[in-house]
Order: sequence, then structure tokens, then C-alpha cells
Amino acid sequence: MAKKLHTTPKGTAIYPWLQKADDKFGDPTYKVDLESDDIDGVNKFTAKLQDIYNEFLEEVTEEKEGDYDEIVEEEMPWFDGDNGTVIRAKLNKFGKNKRTGEEWENKIAFYDAKGHGVDKSALPVIGGGSVLRLSVEPNLWTIPDSEGRGKNKKTFLKVGLSLRIKAVQVIEAKQQRNAATAESMGFEEEEGYEYNPDTFDAEDAGDDDDML
Repeated sequence: MAKKLHTTPKGTAIYPWLQKADDKFGDPTYKVDLESDDIDGVNKFTAKLQDIYNEFLEEVTEEKEGDYDEIVEEEMPWFDGDNGTVIRAKLNKFGKNKRTGEEWENKIAFYDAKGHGVDKSALPVIGGGSVLRLSVEPNLWTIPDSEGRGKNKKTFLKVGLSLRIKAVQVIEAKQQRNAATAESMGFEEEEGYEYNPDTFDAEDAGDDDDML
């Protein structure tokens, strides 16, 4: 049976990797943090997922409690941001069936603001600041863990919920991905050199050899 999908409220993308998977630190992964100030929408969204998690936690506790010293609840994939609630979602680019060894490539479906499907190759750059909605699939998981050795060894079962990205509605696309500003780097406006793209001539620019 297919898992039920849940739609986030409209939000602003932070560090989005949706058109290309981030492969800098481990397996290639699509991911985004979506910050929304829609209080009612966020509350409805998180309440449904919290209920799903609580039911799963109760089942796991009944089945596994005697097998571990402690059942540990992991943090939910949403938290308070500067301008609202941040919803964290991701999707591994590649999947594998542990039982059969079958491998596949996961793909995200994209839609425009009117709900029309858009081919990935026709999309504008979805950068930081883009306004999006996500369709996500809740992924419930458990991971055994332990600390100490011998008589001091303590066993845990971590229980958590993550959100898999299934589709993205692009309401407003920002072209620059996570562009840093002078202000974010700690610089203030000063009197002096000012770059003008209309009069800049690359031939007049210096290079490292000029400094020698």
C-alpha cells in the first residue's frame, strides 16, 4: 500500500538542493529546509505527522521495550526558525532493496504555481529564497545504539520520523542559489571603491602575478 503524502504550507527555501543532489558529504541527497510563517498551516501539517509518529512510537515501545534499556525519541524534522517554522525534508537520489538487492533512482516531480507539471530540464534555478510547497512522505524508522562496555553497557533504540520529498510546487523561483551578501559576511557600507558592472573592463583587472 502506498504511503499517504502530506503537503506543507507555502514557505521560503533555505539551502535547497532539489534539481541536483548534494554529494559533498556522503550519498547524493536532494534536500531543502522550508521556512513558513503560516502558523495555522504549519500546525495542521505537524499535528498530522506527530499523530503518525506517536502511534508508531507506541507500537515500537510495546514490541521492543524489553529488548533495550531505553527507547529514545529523536527530534522531529521541524523546528523554530528566525521567521517561522522550518520544515526539513530530503530524498536519497538512489535507493536499494536490502532483501533483493534491487537498485533504483529516485526522482522528484515538479509543478508550477498553477499546478501544471514541469520537466526538470525546463525549470528555472530553484535557489535560496524561492517560494515553494512540498509534497512529502513520512518515513518512520528505528536505529539500535549502545554506549559503554561490559557491565556498563547500555542499549538504546532510537525512534524517529523523517520526511521524503516526493514533489515540489515552485511558486516563485529565485535564480541565485544561497548567494551570500556583504551584510551576511559582516561588512558595512564604506566610502571608497565601488564596482560598476556597466563600466568594468576585464582587461584592466589585475591578477595575482601583478602582486609579485
